[in-house]
Amino acid sequence: MTRIHSIATAVGLAGGALVASVLTAVAPAIALTQEEVARKLNNVPVFTLFNPELKKFAVASLEVDGKSISLVPSYVDRTDAERLLQEQRSANTAIAKGVEVRTIPLSLVFLESEKSKNKPDQPAFQVVPDEDEIKIALQMQAAEGKKDQNWRGIPLFYAPNLGITLKGADGKPQPILPMYFSRADLETYVAEAKKGDAALAKTQIPIKVTTLDRVLQTLLTNNDPAMNQVEFIPPRASLEYVVQSQRQNANPQNAKPQNAKPANQPAAPAQKKQAPNPAPKK
Repeated sequence: MTRIHSIATAVGLAGGALVASVLTAVAPAIALTQEEVARKLNNVPVFTLFNPELKKFAVASLEVDGKSISLVPSYVDRTDAERLLQEQRSANTAIAKGVEVRTIPLSLVFLESEKSKNKPDQPAFQVVPDEDEIKIALQMQAAEGKKDQNWRGIPLFYAPNLGITLKGADGKPQPILPMYFSRADLETYVAEAKKGDAALAKTQIPIKVTTLDRVLQTLLTNNDPAMNQVEFIPPRASLEYVVQSQRQNANPQNAKPQNAKPANQPAAPAQKKQAPNPAPKK
């Protein structure tokens, strides 16, 4: 089993136990810290409701088992955030006053969520998945013979058999495992990679699905240094929106909310021709 396939196995196992294959490490290692995981998420934009005058996130209240829960929702799909804002404005609710859709990095949501754990008096930061990707994940689950038609979490799609490398700080190629928030983006990359390599074109490249929570838990608890090879690839549509917004905003101070950056751009390894970047095209 290759190292990259072992990593894919670790982050993709269903259920609570996440176990990686035994890998040979060059030196003892520890799991990634919250800050290291946050850096991996910094390239992923999500969309939330924000009050620029009060400099506060909009907080929604839900009733669960007779208890009121405060949430700060962020959306993978920008149109979902805009739809929520429009609904709140139409209903003339207090949450809609002075609020607008803002772009924030997923790293911020992750860190704030970690801070608010076991603190019921603080709003919980929650990421709302793209419904279309949920449907795709459920279809994949059904194709594997799983009868459970409930999906919990943010779907992430990956191709464990597609080896990809990224030039490291030392100039040497480093293997990575891209985790896509959009299956269509991953399919596009696989198709373009096959165009550049005749041998790869004849190879079956299965696509697997897991959840963001599962991957994050693995990164925070797995001591294998190879886990650092996981990279998150945002939806192409989100990146295009962020880049367009930054170009239209000449004032850097106003551009801060749109501070998500495009993901790293690795190239496929061991190919005669360089494969396209796995990050969605602008």
